[in-house]
Amino acid sequence: MSATIDNTATAQKIIGGVYQSFFICADSSLWAWGKNDLGQAGIGTDSRGQLIPAKIHVLNKVISVKGGQDHVLGLNADGTVWAWGNNAVGSLGNGTTSHVNTLEPVRVPGLSGIVSIAAGFGPSFAIQADGTVWAWGYNAGQHGDGTDSNINTVPHQVPLYYGAKAIETGKGYSFALMPDGTVWASGINVDGYLGNGTFNFSNVPVQVTGLSDIVAISGKKYHAMALKSDGTVWTWGANYAGQLGNGTTTNSPVAIQVPGLTGVVAIAAGNAHSLVLKDDGTIWGWGKNDLNQLADGTDTDRSTPVRVSRLTNVAQIACGDYHSLALTSDGTAWGWGFNGSGMLGDGTDTLLRAMPVKIPGLCPDTPTAINGMAASSIELYPNPVTDILRVDNAESSYSRLSIINILGQVVWQQQLHQGMNMIEVQKIPSGIYMIQLTGKEHSASARIIRQ
Repeated sequence: MSATIDNTATAQKIIGGVYQSFFICADSSLWAWGKNDLGQAGIGTDSRGQLIPAKIHVLNKVISVKGGQDHVLGLNADGTVWAWGNNAVGSLGNGTTSHVNTLEPVRVPGLSGIVSIAAGFGPSFAIQADGTVWAWGYNAGQHGDGTDSNINTVPHQVPLYYGAKAIETGKGYSFALMPDGTVWASGINVDGYLGNGTFNFSNVPVQVTGLSDIVAISGKKYHAMALKSDGTVWTWGANYAGQLGNGTTTNSPVAIQVPGLTGVVAIAAGNAHSLVLKDDGTIWGWGKNDLNQLADGTDTDRSTPVRVSRLTNVAQIACGDYHSLALTSDGTAWGWGFNGSGMLGDGTDTLLRAMPVKIPGLCPDTPTAINGMAASSIELYPNPVTDILRVDNAESSYSRLSIINILGQVVWQQQLHQGMNMIEVQKIPSGIYMIQLTGKEHSASARIIRQ
């Protein structure tokens, strides 16, 4: 049994930590902003807040980032895991519980061939390509290894989660997506976090009742979300602010379907709010809204989905504890909600942003381009394109072309030769795509419209 590596490795990606935000550029560089009092931004300093995006120089081939309460994990393209921030409960996996904050990424010893990571309120997880799951940090039962109330300062195997495709963590619990489309959970179960129909604690994984054909999961603190292959959304756990989206504020120890939602392609959970991205490029949200997390023009909590204002053609979504993030198909990053430590990256610490604001200053090292491509070495046309995309690789600067959809999935790959290359795009559906070009010394990207 093997895990599948994240196909968004070659795409831009926006990520919500707890009180931080992160962005992976097309060149795989990593940028961070937001709360940094424990070094969570990974930029070599500690401060109350990093108000604008700053580059994390230690890592330059990042494919995934996960932000926990006080620590952060990064996954490099070579399968190594890196950690930074606070280590009081062994979250950095370096064999200590030093209270000295780590201000820049350091490699987690003993891990290689990793394809997926997770970070929570103390614990850390990593999944190897062969399906082996590793855990370290604080363990209140969420490691799923039959123990609890302890700290593991170095990664140890978790056999009962073997084969997991993805792991998410809440406060005191974790849950895993398995290859057969089921979801299993372990840890604290106060408000039904484990979704097995009880409120009983379990330090070994139990199956979330009623879920099958699941393709994605998301969790942040007190509730959990799952996306089914048919585009429906299911939630369980705490519901005091309506974050389960079923029109009530009653907790649920079993997964329930969010009524009226179809065509969902991505999900994101915050502290007590939920966001979904639909296939028409719109964002919908529900739950806690006292800090404008839902950007619906009010500060009223919502127990059923409402549309996030002003954003269309959205490609990705993410949540922090109390803020929300989006990436539109033109490559613009947006943020809204709580901004007390600068987690919206707009250069201010204005407490709240009721509507989405642009996040400036991302990826300034991306090559100067015409139509998004390095003008001196390559041409790409026509755009929009109907059938044949022409790529003139005159100087042979690039060796591979990838076409990536708005979900971050690679839908087409092709080797490039010197001179004119013909790409038969009529084989892919109409829509907005990113073209990623890679070579020995160069990388470049552009967006095209397939009509």
